[in-house]
Amino acid sequence: MAKAAPKLRKTLSQANLVHLGGERLAALLFEAAAADPALKRSLRLEIAAELGSDELAEALAKRMGELGSSKGRISWRKRPELLRELGKLRMLIVERLAAADAVTAFASLVSWVDLLEPLQARTKDPRGELPALFEQGSGDVATLALAVGPTVAVPLLTEAVTTRSSVWAGVIGAGAVNLDASIARRLLQSLVRDGIPNSGRLAPVVRRLADRVGAVDEWLATHEERQRRDPSVQKAAALRLAHAGRAQEAREALDAALVQPQKRGVGWRAPEPAPVRDEPWYQAEIAVLEAEGQGDAATQARWARFERLLSVEALREILVGLEDFEDVEATDRAIAFAAQAFDLNRALDFLMGWGALREAAQTIERRWSELNGRAEAIPPWASRLSSRYPLAAVHLLRARARALSVLGGSLNAEGVPEALDEAAALAEPLGGDVVPHATFVRDLLAERASGRSLRGR
Repeated sequence: MAKAAPKLRKTLSQANLVHLGGERLAALLFEAAAADPALKRSLRLEIAAELGSDELAEALAKRMGELGSSKGRISWRKRPELLRELGKLRMLIVERLAAADAVTAFASLVSWVDLLEPLQARTKDPRGELPALFEQGSGDVATLALAVGPTVAVPLLTEAVTTRSSVWAGVIGAGAVNLDASIARRLLQSLVRDGIPNSGRLAPVVRRLADRVGAVDEWLATHEERQRRDPSVQKAAALRLAHAGRAQEAREALDAALVQPQKRGVGWRAPEPAPVRDEPWYQAEIAVLEAEGQGDAATQARWARFERLLSVEALREILVGLEDFEDVEATDRAIAFAAQAFDLNRALDFLMGWGALREAAQTIERRWSELNGRAEAIPPWASRLSSRYPLAAVHLLRARARALSVLGGSLNAEGVPEALDEAAALAEPLGGDVVPHATFVRDLLAERASGRSLRGR
C-alpha cells in the first residue's frame, strides 16, 4: 500500500511548501527576489546551473569578477551575507560544475580563492572569518587537483603560488597534506626549479610539500643556516631523517639539539638555560632508535612516553605491530599503570578515552577522595558511567559540585544545582553504599561556611 502524502499544516516547512506547487512557489520566489538582491543572484546562478556547465561557468565568472573588482567597503553587518554567498559559490563550483566539467571547475576554484585578497582589503573582519573560509577551501583544491590530474593542476597552482603568494601560500600550506602525492611532488619540483627558498612566503609552502612527499633534503634546505641550529628544527630534522632511514644523520641532529651553541658577545651575560629533553625530542628519539635497529630500546622509550603522557595516542603507538596476545598484555599493563597514576584526572581521561569504563569506575570508587572536580570532562564521564557504575558517577558529580561551589562562592553557582540534582537521583537507589545526599549537602554547606575542606569525610 502506497504511503499517504503528508497533510498540509500551518507550520512553515519544506514538506508543507511542496503543497503550494511549482508555479505558486516560483511566483513567491520571483516576488521575494525583487526586494532581495542576494536571493536574486542566487536564483540566477541556480538557473544557470540548470542550463549547463558552460552557462554556470560564465555566471560564476561574472559574479566573481564583480566581487573582485568592486571597491565598496563591506561593513560588519554585510559580512555574514558575503560569507554565505562565498560559501554558495564554492559549493556550486565543487558540486555542480565539477560534476560536469572538472577542468573548468578547477580554474573557477582558483579564481574563487583569488577573491581573498581584494575582499580582505575592503571587509571589516576582526575575527578572521574570511581567511578561515578560504582556508576551508584548501581541501577542495586538493580534491579537484586530483580530479584534473597533475598536467592541468600543477601549472595553475605554480602560477598562483608564485605570483599571488600572499593568498596561495596559506592555501597550499594548509592543503598540502591532502594533495595527491604525485601532484605534490610535481608542484614541489616546479617551485624549486630555480632554487629552494629559505625565507619569504614560499619557504613554508615548499617545506609543507616536502613533508608531504618525504623529501628530507628539500625540507632541510628551506631553513636558513641560523634556523638549522635551533633545537626545535634539529629535533624535527632528526625525526624526518630517521623516517627516511638516515640513522646516522638523524642521531647527529638529535644529539645536536641538546648542545647549547656558544653565543658571541662582549661582557658578561646571564647563562642560557640548558636544552631539555621535551616531548618532540623524545618522539624523535623513538624514531632514531628504530632507524638504528634498536627495537627493544624504542619500545622502552614508547612506554616511558606513555607513562609521561597517559594518552590514548601514546598507547596506540605501543600496540602497532604487536601480536594479539602481546596486544592484550600491553593494554592491561597500561590500564593498570593509569589506575595507580598520581594525576587522577589525567588517569581518568585516559581510561575513559580508551573505553575502560569498568577500570575507570573502580579507580574512582577507590580514590574518590582525591577527585578535585575541576576537569571539564566530568559531566560526560558521569553520564557514560551512570547506567552501569552509578556509584562512580555520584562521586564524580559531587566532586564537580564541590569544585564549582568553591569557584562560584555558593551552592547556587553555575553548574552546582545541576550536578547536585543528578548526583541525588543516582545516590538514592544506592542506599548505604554512599553518604546520603542530605548529609553530603549539609557537609558541603559546613565546608563553605568554615572555609575548610571536609572532602575526606
